[in-house]
Amino acid sequence: MKNNNSLNHLERKLRIISGQWRGRKIPFEIKNGLRPTKEIVRETLFNWLDSYLPGSRCLDLFCGTGSLGLEALSRGARHCDFVDKSSSCTKALANCLYNLKADNLSKVHCSDVIDFLSVTEANSYDVVFIDPPFNSRLMNETCRSFSNKDLVLPGGMVYLEFSSSDRPDYISPRWEKFREKKSGSVKYCLYLNS
Repeated sequence: MKNNNSLNHLERKLRIISGQWRGRKIPFEIKNGLRPTKEIVRETLFNWLDSYLPGSRCLDLFCGTGSLGLEALSRGARHCDFVDKSSSCTKALANCLYNLKADNLSKVHCSDVIDFLSVTEANSYDVVFIDPPFNSRLMNETCRSFSNKDLVLPGGMVYLEFSSSDRPDYISPRWEKFREKKSGSVKYCLYLNS
């Protein structure tokens, strides 16, 4: 009995805020520093993105639970690629997408993000979510990879989420800040790719 209670404390549910799967709760396990984007942050972000999502092609990097890509698909995105190097996260997410009957709208990649980006074609995405583990060098590496290959379509949007004490050192000169906000120790910015 004690073990079951311990397991229940390690499992949480992520709620999809709006769209076709509004109110659906997606279970996920708390492990390996998994930190889904807070609901209040997702709500603000997707209000900003509202007119950009219908028919868009999205990329959710360091996807973990897939909270950002799932919300995008729920709100009308045409496709989302999910990328994470954790096999347990990508397996759980692939199963979730199958249960939502959304596996035809998405592809889950169990891969290192930088390796994935190195083989991705230019101008592939309309909306990109970049939310690496906090206080790591991955944000700057990822932003440089994007800038070097120009993976976002002109007029596309790039979302960055990071610890407010660890602002990225590198932002592409083609990215114009569209919106920025802070929630507790989390800072998040949306850029328009020119």
